[in-house]
Amino acid sequence: MYTNFDLDLFKKLGNEKRISQIVEENFNNESEFYSWWNENTNSNNELRTGLLIDNTKEFVLKREEHGIPRIQAESDEKMFFGLGVTMAHDRLFQLDYLRRKALGTLSEVMGEKCLDLDKVAKTMNFSSISKTEYNTMPDWSRNLLDHFTRGINHYIDIINNLLPSEFMILDYKPEKWKSEHSLAIMNEFRYYLTVRMPLLLMPEYARKHISDSDLLNIYTGGEADDESILYENEYKKGHNLGENFGGSTSSAEDGLGSNNWVVGPANSSTNFPILASDPHIAFGAVSCWYQIHMTGKSFDVMGMAYSGVPLIFMGRNKNVAWGITNNICSQRDLYYEKLDEENPDKYLHDQSYLNFEKRTEIIKIKNRK
Repeated sequence: MYTNFDLDLFKKLGNEKRISQIVEENFNNESEFYSWWNENTNSNNELRTGLLIDNTKEFVLKREEHGIPRIQAESDEKMFFGLGVTMAHDRLFQLDYLRRKALGTLSEVMGEKCLDLDKVAKTMNFSSISKTEYNTMPDWSRNLLDHFTRGINHYIDIINNLLPSEFMILDYKPEKWKSEHSLAIMNEFRYYLTVRMPLLLMPEYARKHISDSDLLNIYTGGEADDESILYENEYKKGHNLGENFGGSTSSAEDGLGSNNWVVGPANSSTNFPILASDPHIAFGAVSCWYQIHMTGKSFDVMGMAYSGVPLIFMGRNKNVAWGITNNICSQRDLYYEKLDEENPDKYLHDQSYLNFEKRTEIIKIKNRK
């Protein structure tokens, strides 16, 4: 459990006090600080694990040598409940971080530096979209999602105030999970993978400055190398200069872009096909992917889920393997609205002017009134 001394140090870290200052005021040397940190992290995690084991009877949880969880349950509902409990145990702060990122409430606990992220989430309205999606889901999938949610909340209840250190540093408690929160995380992730606002806006910006001309077509047209698969000899580069032209302030972006590929059974040592799925996601101190093996009444699946979302994005069951890649397809359109010259609060629709619908979004910012 946390002592008053622990809580005081967490508060200082949350106020962005340098570790060197904390060491000078509270420890003999830096080594003592890290011993304190590791002791708190490890011992309290062991206590939380004990609480999980003592208070969870609906599924069996085992871990292989690398810590990857394996859930066994008699029903699909209990299996998804187990996924919620286990994911919350391993990633509770990450779950809350991704939830806040999707709902636009990061600034409330992390301060003004997250304001731009919150503005995007509020503007795109992931929260409202996710509520609508939840209400229109098929009953069977909504039921499984609800059991996943029940698992997260069960874990929050059993650990009570024995929260992971990130919550102690930022001095707040996670709110109860709602099923639409998982959908909001999924929507924000989809937005992250497919956001093309600059690509949608740039041609129009160029048109204003270049006008409709051949130069505009050259500027906005794709290059052959960037288009779909080209057959051999279909496209030839015009000229190879043989030397670099100009310079660059950054290194080449080697390995950019998700991909997946398959080796046919004739080329594998097992005589079975091999699938490789290689999604490229920006580096994070904690991976957004969550590896797990789950067995229920109608599931026996192993692979990678996305934190906060009870889906296996890349994985396999006894019959098939699957993967994902990001083709960055356009999933949104921008429109010019013609406004009423006499009342700019109205826009033209089917030969008549209608009032804009307005909504007010409030963003709370830590340490600001």
